[in-house]
Amino acid sequence: PHLELVRRDLLEKASQFHQAFLKENREDPDRQVESAYALLQLGGVYRELDAHDRAIQVLRQAQTLVDRIPASQPGYDQLFVEVHCGLGEVLMKTRSLDEAERLLRQAAHRAADARIAETASMLRESARSYSLLGALYRQRQQWVEAEEANGQALTRAKRLSVLTPNDRDNQHLTVKIEGDHAHLLQQL
Repeated sequence: PHLELVRRDLLEKASQFHQAFLKENREDPDRQVESAYALLQLGGVYRELDAHDRAIQVLRQAQTLVDRIPASQPGYDQLFVEVHCGLGEVLMKTRSLDEAERLLRQAAHRAADARIAETASMLRESARSYSLLGALYRQRQQWVEAEEANGQALTRAKRLSVLTPNDRDNQHLTVKIEGDHAHLLQQL
């Protein structure tokens, strides 16, 4: 119980930090990428606090901001994928599965683009996108689609493990995806 209170307090402080940044910088055209990332982080804080409506509202603002950023802007693809994954994940929790599927597919396709797909950060987001799609299809009991999405997630996670063998977060993601895939195969 005490750790949960500390965690919530830290999340509230993070929320205040991101809100202060946005209040000061949101309309600055030179800070659009940073503002979108701040909104993404704020949405993640709200997701962690189980404030899904607030998370969706903030992540939709991030999505709108991403839509205004030129695709040629450095970091655009990564931001696009992370925002769409984040919003898709929260929408899954609120049972808005059709919209979540659309967003996660967009994220997966963007992350799979040949010109950016082999960076560690994009492999991670691609694996995450497909993993979330697999979970969505399992909720719908669409087993063939779930197996395909989980297979895609597993392929990317294994490539990520080879690319970043000492990164614990990436190793944890790979283990999670392997477990999800094994569980899915048992259900079939």
